[in-house]
Amino acid sequence: MTHNTKKNHPFVPILGALGIVFGDIGTSPLYALQDCFGGKYNMPFDSEHIMGVASLFFWFMTLSVTLKYVIVLMRFDNQGEGGIMSLFGLIPGRLTSANASHKVGILTLLAIFGASLLLGDGVITPSISVLSAMEGLAFISPKLTVSVVPLTCLILFFLFLLQKGGTQKIGKYFGPVMMIWFSTLFLLGLTHIIKAPHILYSLSPHYALNLVFKSPLLAFKLLGSIILCITGGEALYADMGHCGRPAIQKSWFFIVYPSIITCYMGQTAFLLDQGHLPDHMFYAMAPSFSYFLVFIATFATIIASQSLITGAFSLTYQSIQLGFLPLLNVKHTSKDEQGQIYIPFVNWFLMIACMALVLLYQKSEHLVEAYGLSVSGTMFITSILFIFVLKGTKYSFWIIPYCIVFWILDGILFSSNLIKFFHGGYIPVVIGTCVSIIMFIWYKGKKLLIQRYNIQSQTWDDKISDALLRTPEAAVVLSSEFYLFPPALFTLSQNLKILPKNIFVVKIVIERQPFISQKQRFSITDVGQGLYQVIIHYGFLEKVNLPRAMDNILKDIERSDLFEKLVYILHRESFVETHTGKLSKIPQSVFAFLIKISRDRALYFHLPLKNVVEVGNHIDL
Repeated sequence: MTHNTKKNHPFVPILGALGIVFGDIGTSPLYALQDCFGGKYNMPFDSEHIMGVASLFFWFMTLSVTLKYVIVLMRFDNQGEGGIMSLFGLIPGRLTSANASHKVGILTLLAIFGASLLLGDGVITPSISVLSAMEGLAFISPKLTVSVVPLTCLILFFLFLLQKGGTQKIGKYFGPVMMIWFSTLFLLGLTHIIKAPHILYSLSPHYALNLVFKSPLLAFKLLGSIILCITGGEALYADMGHCGRPAIQKSWFFIVYPSIITCYMGQTAFLLDQGHLPDHMFYAMAPSFSYFLVFIATFATIIASQSLITGAFSLTYQSIQLGFLPLLNVKHTSKDEQGQIYIPFVNWFLMIACMALVLLYQKSEHLVEAYGLSVSGTMFITSILFIFVLKGTKYSFWIIPYCIVFWILDGILFSSNLIKFFHGGYIPVVIGTCVSIIMFIWYKGKKLLIQRYNIQSQTWDDKISDALLRTPEAAVVLSSEFYLFPPALFTLSQNLKILPKNIFVVKIVIERQPFISQKQRFSITDVGQGLYQVIIHYGFLEKVNLPRAMDNILKDIERSDLFEKLVYILHRESFVETHTGKLSKIPQSVFAFLIKISRDRALYFHLPLKNVVEVGNHIDL
């Protein structure tokens, strides 16, 4: 099967990246600087401190986002995918020491927790983004204040409803809007920089260091607000599979980074000129255009939610592929990019959680207190994992400089945001912890399950040679290892002393290309004694239709007569609690529940239900 795609204009991927990736970090100017001078830090409102804050914003964006994520980490993709789970997938093969398995175990726990924290942060971002935009209505008219929360929930509902159309379609419409938004940020900032050009002196690290050394405690507390300007960095990396590295890097360097930095410089220049912090500072920068600013900010902050939503899809999919989550319903929405996916379960969970937060907190200034802790934790864990990725590569000599710069930066950011824990920061942490526990139970349970099967299983030679009754049916059995006897057949042979006369042991491989030609579809090995080993290849956009594939396979080996006799044997586990298992009662119950909610394999493989036989046994983990 061939598939032809129309070649897009080079600017199309960049426009798509603007709509998908940069919404979170691009809308931080709405609330980040306002939070710094809002009064909770009791910071003097003078030029020295304003210039110091401006310098901190610039250097954290430059080091933590531009250098760490856009330049360095995006060079280390996992077959086009980014994010903390993708990064973790690169590690095991690079550890060669005697205690490598112990290190992998610890790093596995870190990766699980880091990914879970980012999923927890994905609940905060859409809530605060849309709510902060809708609060612009209060700037236009105080009478509209009562409509802020209902409209926020309505917008969130339609935003999540759009996700099933795929990020490619979303980027098509969101991209032009974000282009207008970043142009607005640039022009708004430039207008005030022209009025106070000396603000550009704050680009020097001198002003940031001066604030740090003169008021270290104040600077430490300020980092809880400074992180608001870089919270989209981790999502930017996680979204790499949706748009590709070139589009993201070009968008950042030529559009996003200059626009955001110019806006922040313009905001601090505006504060120097005003001498006080006005309400709704962003809108107050251009009161004559307040209607336009509220309108475009509303759309931009709706789009801001997109980067975390698509990032959550990517991280969930990567977790499934790496064996940390059960098989969920994953829909590929693009013929060109494998990373563009939609996961209904994750989508609706995020929607409900976001609406609940909006109804609970009511105002964005309250949500800010819950924002930053989880993502700073993920950023710190990402830096730790990256050191093990660098080992054994031609870049390994950068390990020490990387540790000095980014471990210190990320460590300080994380520790400063710990203050937020009892002020709402516990929400994403609790969500992340719950997800971590679920992922660990699934990972541990599957590992114990495989160990149990390997202990029980025998080789094919042992079982085929046994004196078993061979029935006339032809059985299709799925297996990932040809040399071991599949659990379903083991149960039949062990308890009923029977085996089908013809057995097709099938291994299904999903390739990282959208379609596979019929010539490359399958390979068959006739082992003898009625045993066939079959490998079937599918593209990531193709539906896995096992009966159709078996029809072609039987024609190829000239055994079409077996098609009507085919029986698809699936193995299903049921769990019993005893005192001998390695999993205690609650983890085993959770694992059993996850098995139940996994996507039904008979439906996934499009099997005729009348020809499906499920063979199971009781297992104590």
